[in-house]
Amino acid sequence: MVLGQAIWNLAKPVIAAVHGYCLGQACELAGVCDLTVATTSAKFGEVEVGLGRGPPLPITPLVLGLKRAKEVLLLGELFDAELAMQMGLVNRVVSDDGLDAEVAGITERIASLKPDAVAANKRLINSRYERAGFVPGAE
Repeated sequence: MVLGQAIWNLAKPVIAAVHGYCLGQACELAGVCDLTVATTSAKFGEVEVGLGRGPPLPITPLVLGLKRAKEVLLLGELFDAELAMQMGLVNRVVSDDGLDAEVAGITERIASLKPDAVAANKRLINSRYERAGFVPGAE
């Protein structure tokens, strides 16, 4: 998946703002983003399992860990934002009307930091996963 690789390799952090349904490939994109903020009404899931397909971007095991990834990818069930946060897919859950303000606050905080330091930290974190064998977009 080219978009997943682009997000992974981009020096600047990418923030997913989730309101509503975040299913299938959208759920994987939320996983590959550096930070994910969701509203309390958001719903997540890898529903393509019910169609006999697997995820095009194998980020779920990396983000969720072994048992949770198996639960999500083998059952294909919907789950709410609170569970997504407990699983590690979401960083913060906010009220439906607080999403824009929360994302703006995070964006302002990141923008106030030295860009070279932010890029170096993102690169450092991602490189540890790459050394362990994770390649974004590989199957």
